[in-house]
Parts: sequence; C-alpha cells; structure tokens
Amino acid sequence: MKPTIFGSGAIFKPGINKNLEFKDGLDGYEVKTATPENSWWHRRDELEAYAKSLDPVARVSRKTSFVWGIGALRTFATTIGRTVYFPDNWTFEQAKSCMPHEVLGHVAQFRWAGFFIHPTVGIPLGLFLYALMPLPIFGAWVRYRAELHAETKAWEYKLPRGLINGLQLKARAVRFAKMVGGKQYVYSMPHCWVLRGFTRRAEKVINAVKRRASGQVN
Repeated sequence: MKPTIFGSGAIFKPGINKNLEFKDGLDGYEVKTATPENSWWHRRDELEAYAKSLDPVARVSRKTSFVWGIGALRTFATTIGRTVYFPDNWTFEQAKSCMPHEVLGHVAQFRWAGFFIHPTVGIPLGLFLYALMPLPIFGAWVRYRAELHAETKAWEYKLPRGLINGLQLKARAVRFAKMVGGKQYVYSMPHCWVLRGFTRRAEKVINAVKRRASGQVN
C-alpha cells in the first residue's frame, strides 16, 4: 500500500530518517542526545538560514548562561523575541525539526505582543502573558494557547510537505499535550482540557490538509 501523509499504509515517508525509532520524541521519533562532535552548533549557520527562510528576522543561539540550567529549560528549545535558543546536546536534525514550532509559532507570537513592530519589542508583554496569565499554574490559559498555536503552525507546515504524517501528528499531539499539561510546562491547564484541545486541533489540521490536497477549498 502506498504511504500517505495521512497515516494509511506505511508509517515512514521519503525524507524521514527511518533509523529513528517510533517512540517518544520529536514528531514521533526518538532523537538521540548529541555528542560534542555532532551538536547542532557545528552547523549553526545552516540552521539559522533555515530559520530565516521561515521568518527573515529569526536567529538561533546556544543556551550558555547559568539561567538555562533551571528545570526543563536545560533540555528544551526556548524562544525569546526573535531568538531561538537550543541546548548544545541537541543534534542538527532535532533542532531543524523543532524550528517551525519555534519560528512560525513563538517568534510570530512575540511579534504580535510587540504590536507587529518587531518580535524583540514584544518580549516584556509576551513573557508576562505566557508565564502568568491569568494564573501561573492550572490557569495559564495563554501558555496553553501559545503552545497549541505554535504546534498548529508546525503541523500546517510539515504535513503538506511530507515531513510528518497523520499517525505521527496524532501521536505528537497526545505526547505534547501531556507535557503542556504537566510539570514541563508548570501545569499550565488541567491535562484533560489540554489533551482535548490538542487532539481536536490535530484532527482539524489533518482534515484541512486533506481537503486542500483533494482540491476542495472549504
């Protein structure tokens, strides 16, 4: 059976690394921790060029400050303003796979918080809303919606290009919802609400891409 981006047939699509296991990880794949020799940092210029292809003002940087050693910040990608920060122990492939989420999602959100002037202008308001509104724990609706929006933008970019298929997208939605509703995102909202939001959005994105692929406008 011919593989499709919507999940029927084989799981793997051309262009996806078949040597990576279908386990917890980016887009349904387990990504091994990078060694100093294969860290994304050695291909920084290439990664930043990709980021700029998604948004011309985007840039990438390393997590070198002691501040990044706190909690989940040690291992997660983090976007502040126009800059996407990655830990050194990420591979180039892992960082590139995450880039649509960070740039099409979070950089765009900081631009919105900066009244569309520039993402850097939106840093104060963006961080305040993300961290504290309306409540920092179990009521951080803005944090939940920011992650849902960023993930939606990543899905909408990846699915039509065959960078992810329907099965992987659905699996990613469940896993990421668990994180957004869990300790990694400081219990932004009750997990059941977050899971419902992510799974419904996953189905909506898949159906929209199906309609476009079949030539239907709506």
